This record gives sequence, C-alpha cells and structure tokens, in this order.
Amino acid sequence: MVPLACLPETDLSTYFGDIEVAKAQVSEKGELIGEKLGVVRGHPIVLQYVLGRAAVERREVLPKVELENFAVPKDISICIAALEQMDAWSNRKPTLSQKLRKIEAEIDEIVLSAFSSLTEDERYYINGRVKQFPLNQVLVRD
Repeated sequence: MVPLACLPETDLSTYFGDIEVAKAQVSEKGELIGEKLGVVRGHPIVLQYVLGRAAVERREVLPKVELENFAVPKDISICIAALEQMDAWSNRKPTLSQKLRKIEAEIDEIVLSAFSSLTEDERYYINGRVKQFPLNQVLVRD
C-alpha cells in the first residue's frame, strides 16, 4: 500500500477543496470530480477504489490531506479485486440484513413466549441483565 499522491499517474495539482464522497464521480479519462472546485487525475480504477473504500468506511468528505495520504494498493489488480468484492457485498447486504432481522424476530418470539411463564422476580432479574447486554445493538449495524 502506498499513499495515493505517490502513484506516478496521480495529479493533485488542480485539487482545491474537499470531495463529497456520495457526489463524486470518476470519469473515463481518470478524473475524480467532486462538487467543489478541483479535479484529481489518476488511474480510473484506483480512483474508483478510493471512492468505494471511502464509502465503505462511511466517510462523507475527503479533505485534500486525507486524499493525498489515502492508502491504495500498488497493484491495479488488487484494486479491481477489491472493487468486485465491494460490489458483491453491496448486492448481498440487503438480503443478509433481512435474514438477520428475521432471525432476530424469531429469537424475540421465543424469548417472549418463555418470558411469560416466569415469576415476577425472575422477569425483574432478566430485564436487568438484558439492559446490561443489548445484543441486538451489537449484532445489527447497518
């Protein structure tokens, strides 16, 4: 991995502002174009990789310093493979999220049916423990 600015085909000389990740696009000529003034030139696959990874990392904006230092693979084939994996994940994520929510609902039903047969003291104790360990918040992060 090397910083984006160190790649020979990268040109940040006309880049003046932050790039909003959601609005940025990569042209066929290898230009990363944002909403504000400035264009970043480089290999289109590498620039697509930068935008894809920034989106996965939930970055809303890429300031110039972060963009210059953004770690990218030296080998274009690694960028291509990573982009394919990101694309595959984005296609599978909704289905996996739905399956997880369904399993979560089934677990809730089982727990609620078991909970109704408990004494008041047992329910109080379990409620206290559940508040300490909110598993549904740990397991599901969209």
